[in-house]
Amino acid sequence: MSTSAHVRKSPYDPKEYRVISLENGIKALLIWNPRARDRATPTNQNDSVDHVTSDEDDEDGGDSHMTSDDDDECDDSHVTSDDDHVTNGYDGGIKKRRTAPRRSENVSDKSACAVCVGTGSFLDPPDIPGLAHLLEHMVFMGNEKYPEENAFDVFASKNGGSSNASTDYERTVFEFDIVPYKFKEALNRFAEFFASPLLRASSLDREIEAVDNEFSQSVQCDFDRMQQILCSIANPDHPMSKFVWGNTESLKKHPGKAGIDVCERLKEFYKTFYSSHYMTVAVIACDPLDTLEEWVRASFSSVPHNSLPLPSFKNLPPAFNETDFNRLYKIVPVKDTHEVQLSWILPCLFDQYRVKPLHYLGWLLGHEGERGVLSLLKQKNFATALTAGNSGLGYEYNSCFSLFACSITLTDEGFGNVFECITMVLQYLKMLREVGPQEWIYKEIQTIEENEFTFQEEQEPIDYVESLCESMQMFEEEDYLTGDDLMFEFDPKVIANLQNSLIPERANITLLSKKLSRTCKKKEKWFGTKYSAEDIPQEWKEKWKSLDLNPDLSLPAPNKFIATDFQLKHSDTHTQYPTLIYENETAKLWYKADNEFKQPRAWIGVVFESDLHTKNALGGVMADLFANLFKNTVMQTAYPASVAQLEYNLRWSHNGLVITLYGLNHKLPVLFDELMSHLANFFVTSSQFKTAQEEVERHYSNYVLKPKKLCKLIIIILPLSLPHSLWTPPS
Repeated sequence: MSTSAHVRKSPYDPKEYRVISLENGIKALLIWNPRARDRATPTNQNDSVDHVTSDEDDEDGGDSHMTSDDDDECDDSHVTSDDDHVTNGYDGGIKKRRTAPRRSENVSDKSACAVCVGTGSFLDPPDIPGLAHLLEHMVFMGNEKYPEENAFDVFASKNGGSSNASTDYERTVFEFDIVPYKFKEALNRFAEFFASPLLRASSLDREIEAVDNEFSQSVQCDFDRMQQILCSIANPDHPMSKFVWGNTESLKKHPGKAGIDVCERLKEFYKTFYSSHYMTVAVIACDPLDTLEEWVRASFSSVPHNSLPLPSFKNLPPAFNETDFNRLYKIVPVKDTHEVQLSWILPCLFDQYRVKPLHYLGWLLGHEGERGVLSLLKQKNFATALTAGNSGLGYEYNSCFSLFACSITLTDEGFGNVFECITMVLQYLKMLREVGPQEWIYKEIQTIEENEFTFQEEQEPIDYVESLCESMQMFEEEDYLTGDDLMFEFDPKVIANLQNSLIPERANITLLSKKLSRTCKKKEKWFGTKYSAEDIPQEWKEKWKSLDLNPDLSLPAPNKFIATDFQLKHSDTHTQYPTLIYENETAKLWYKADNEFKQPRAWIGVVFESDLHTKNALGGVMADLFANLFKNTVMQTAYPASVAQLEYNLRWSHNGLVITLYGLNHKLPVLFDELMSHLANFFVTSSQFKTAQEEVERHYSNYVLKPKKLCKLIIIILPLSLPHSLWTPPS
C-alpha cells in the first residue's frame, strides 16, 4: 500500500506517504510528489544549474518604501542558517526561531531530503561550549567515501541545489535539495555525513572560524542577547545554562590553554550522540515510493548504531531557581527600542501536543482585535506591538520545561508607564482565570487550523522535509503532518492548570531600552550585553496582590471571517493571463480563473496610481507614515481576518499605492469591504500620528544597523545623486 494508513493527510493533498524503519533504527518518511513529476520538463531534468537566485529576495523589489514589519527582527542572525539556503559552500547555524514556510507561486520541482538527529546543544561538554554546533559544521568537511571538503556543497550547487543545517538544544537538522535526476546520487553522498565523517584536524580551524563568524552576527541581535541572558540565570547544574553558539574563545582558545584535544572530543561526541536510532529522515521526490524506499535503504543503512539509550534530561534539577528567575532584568539593546517581556516557566508539554494549551493562551493574550491588551495599549499610546506564546524551539520548549512569554514593543510614553503596561497584561490573565477555558474559542481556533491544513498550499520541498523530520521526533506516526499545527482535543483541566500558573508571583520581567545604560552595570560573559538584575519593586507586588479586573479588557468576539463555504466556482474562462472585464474613465478590472490548483482561494490586487511618493524625500516619508498608520488603525477591524488565514498588505510601488488580499475566498470579499471602507474614511488622532512618527523614525535608524541592509540602502541611494534620478540631490 503506497500511502501509509497511519499518516493523516489533507484530502486535497495529492502526495503519497510511506513510513519505513531501517534495520539500524532509522525511521524514514517517504513522499511521492506527483505535481513535481507533472511540472517536470526535459529541460529542467537534464540541465545543471551553476547559480541559483535566492528565494528570499524582497517580494516587492526595490519599489516599496516601507519594508516589512519583520525587518525589525534579527533576520540575518536570528536564524543564522535556517532561511538562507546557499549554493556556494556551507552556511550552518544555531536554530533560533521557527519561521513561516516560504510560499511561492512557482514551487520548485526539486527533490529534497532532511535528517534530524535527536541530540543537540544540551549535550555540549562543560569544558567545550558549542561543540554540538561545531560538529554540525564538521560533518560537511569530507567522509570516507567522499573525502574532499565541501564536496557535497559543490555537487549540489552544480546541480541546481542547496544544503543547510542548524543546531537546536535537543535536535540537529541537516537538509538539501537538488534537481530530480541527481537525487539518488545526492542521497548517497548526503548519508555519508552520518555514516563515515572524517572530522579531520586540518578542517578544524576553518570551521571554528565559521562558527565564530555566525556568533559575531548573533552578537548584534537583541533576541539572541536576551536568550543568552536567560541562559546565564539558569541553574548552573542544568544544561540550559550553557553557551550553545560556540566561538573562537570556547572552541579554540580555552581548550588550547587547558590542553584539550577538540578534534578527539568531536569524534567522541559523534560516536556517542550521532547514532542511527536517534535519527529520522524525510525525503520528497517525483520518483515512486518503491524507488525511494530502495534508495533510502541503500544510502542510510550504513549509518552506525551505538546501542546506547537516547540521552534524557527529565530527571535533572529545575532549569531555573525561583530566586533568580522571578526578578526584574534590565537590558541595554543594540537597536533603538523599548520593550518589556513577561515570562513564566511551565512544565514540559510534549505530551500535550494534542491539546496545545500554550497556543490557546497565546492566541488570546496576543489577540490584536477590539478589547484586547494591545488594543488598549494602543489607545493609550503605550505600545505598537505585542506577541504572546511559545516559539516551539529548544530554548523555550524542550523536555525539561516550557516557557510562556508576552513581549510588548513600547512607545516612549509606554516606556515611562511600564508598570501600567505590565498591569494590563496581568489583568487580562486574571480575567482568563476567572472566566475559565472557553470551548467555543478553542473550537474556533481548531476550525481555522483545520481549514489551513485542509487547503494548505504547497511548500518548497526543502522546507517541507526539514519540518517533517523534526515532527517525526515529536509526534505519533499518524500525526507527522498534523501534530505541529492542529488542535485535536479541548481539555479544560490542562488549560486551566497553565492559566493558574501565569500569576505575578511567578513572572520574570525583562525591560529593554538604551535609556537603561546608566543603571545596567553587569556584563554578560559571551555577548557582552550590559544588564542589571533587581528585585521586582515591592510597590508593584503589593498592587498586584489585589489586582482588579479591567472593564476595557474582554474575550474577543466571534470571528466573522472564518470560511465555511468551500465550493469551487465554475468558470468558462481558460486564459493564461488576466482578462479585462470592466473599464470606465477611472478604473479597470481584470480577472483570471484558477484552473490549475482548484482550491477555494482568491487573490485581489488594487493599485491606486500616484507619483506623490517618488517626487521627493518628503513624499517618500509621508508614504511610509501613511502605510504605518493605515496598518495600525485598521488592525482592530482586520486582525480577526488575519488569524482566519486571510492575508492583506498595503505597500507603495513605483506606480502607486498597492493593496493586496489573499486567502480562502468565502470571506475575502468581507475583508475587502472592510479595507476599502477604512481607506475611504481614513482618520487618525494626533497621538496615533505621534506614535507612527516614532515608529517610522526608529525603523529608519534600526534598518541600517545590519551590514546587508546598509549595503542595500547604499545601492538604492547612490543613483539618486546621478542626473535624472528619482529625487533631486538636496532631497
